Amino acid sequence: MRTVHELLRWVGQGVIEWHAPLGETYRQHEWAVLDLDPEPQASWHDVVTVATMVITLLRELGWSYVMKTSGQEGLHIFCPIEPAEPPVVTAVMKYFAELMAAAAPDLVTVERLKSKRQGKVYIDYLQNGAHRTMVMAYSVRATPDARISWPLMPDQLSLGPARWTVGWVLDQPPTSWPPFDGSGLLPAALEDTVRRFGIRTETSTAAWRW
Repeated sequence: MRTVHELLRWVGQGVIEWHAPLGETYRQHEWAVLDLDPEPQASWHDVVTVATMVITLLRELGWSYVMKTSGQEGLHIFCPIEPAEPPVVTAVMKYFAELMAAAAPDLVTVERLKSKRQGKVYIDYLQNGAHRTMVMAYSVRATPDARISWPLMPDQLSLGPARWTVGWVLDQPPTSWPPFDGSGLLPAALEDTVRRFGIRTETSTAAWRW
């Protein structure tokens, strides 16, 4: 979606949720993302604990990041990157997710099968795969209370996901969400991380089409 005409066409079709790829095209990502998705038995406190772990790692590596609620019960952590192929982005974020799961196995899981997640916070790194999309910041979600996927600062994490609804945010000051601009906010971060930790990546994007 690039023009007002296209926006109005989507509105005319009754679109509620807005999902988009992680870059201007599916072939190159400009964001790397970790999707923190709690099982029903997990609490928002658990999500905040995992988010704090991820943020600590990113800061240690010198990575920039922004966060937003998923608009449901989870949290999305986005890292702006120079354009990179989906397999490389996925491999690095898989490494991060597995580090979290190894550090806190009673709290974090990377298990795809919901029946095996055992009430933990699932870190979905596969959202970085080719042809995947993410709900975008400011998108309304199809929930009974009309929640919004809303940008958060670290000191707002304790507020919980239920606060960010259409009715509430209309009275709040505007927030900013970095656009795709190709500026390389994190120069060579992916390649440096791959070299630093010896992460193996696939060379063919076809392997990442689920």
